[in-house]
Amino acid sequence: MKKWWLAGLAAALLVSGSVALAAETKGQEVIPVSYRALINRQEVLEIGREQVKQVYHKQKLDAGQVVLFSRPNEQDDYLYAAWEKGGKLYDLGAVGTLPFAEEAFIHTHEFNGRTLLRIDGVYAAKAPQSNFYVLEGDMVKPFVRVNGHAVESDLDRDGKKEIVTTLGLRGMSKIYKETPGGQFEVADINQATGAKEVVFQMEDDLFIAKYEGGVTKKFFYTKDGLREEK
Repeated sequence: MKKWWLAGLAAALLVSGSVALAAETKGQEVIPVSYRALINRQEVLEIGREQVKQVYHKQKLDAGQVVLFSRPNEQDDYLYAAWEKGGKLYDLGAVGTLPFAEEAFIHTHEFNGRTLLRIDGVYAAKAPQSNFYVLEGDMVKPFVRVNGHAVESDLDRDGKKEIVTTLGLRGMSKIYKETPGGQFEVADINQATGAKEVVFQMEDDLFIAKYEGGVTKKFFYTKDGLREEK
């Protein structure tokens, strides 16, 4: 009899908790977030030493080193990156512009079970860009390139991180989500919320949206879309 009573109590508590959760979220508008496929134009190609005019920075890693350099073309003011291993150079593409070469930042970290090489660079008008590459042994492979100040966070608490970017003084925010096939999709949060400005507040994973007339709303991201924090 006691076991039946305890089982009944547990069931009642479970139902009560579900009802309370439903009541808590009832009336909360869910704003759908629309994703589109992102085309990654990164390439990793072997180049000769004659393609290097000036080296601005070298950073050694466990499997090789990253070289930041300029090309011989005088009309080219881009800062390029290359992966150096076994005496060979592999071009990773442009990662910024030469006037902001000293602001480039290189580091490695884990992301959804992979080891990534991340290079943060700056273009004209202080426009930041982040290039991510997969490190597999001593080889580097393209992964994703994003524009804006980029942070990584597991927004919907599903165990996989997303990349969130905010670009420009007005605040244009996007979410980059990795697909099961290893590609990326991107969603425009300004477009989803209809706000004129959206910035990401990383410490509590909130999107701060500002509207015409001075109205400000806070949203958190779920698997179903954006929910406003009341």
